[in-house]
Amino acid sequence: MADHLLDTLGLTRKGSQALVEAFFNGIMQTLASGEDMKLSGFRIFTLRAKHARPGRNPKTLSGSVIYGLDRNK
Repeated sequence: MADHLLDTLGLTRKGSQALVEAFFNGIMQTLASGEDMKLSGFRIFTLRAKHARPGRNPKTLSGSVIYGLDRNK
C-alpha cells in the first residue's frame, strides 16, 4: 500500500509509510473507543465481545479456558 502511494502520489517512502500507519492507527483507535468504522465501498468494521469458553487441546485432550476477546464482526 505504501509503495502504491509512493508511485501514485510521488510521496517519499517515509511519507507514504507514515500515511499508511496513520490510516490504520485511526481505524484501530476508532474501534478501541467502541465506535463502528465504515469504509465506504468496502465494509463496516464492528467489534463484538466474545465470552470465555472451555477449550480442549486435540493432541493431548487436556482442557483449558479460551479467554474472551473483542473480535471484528
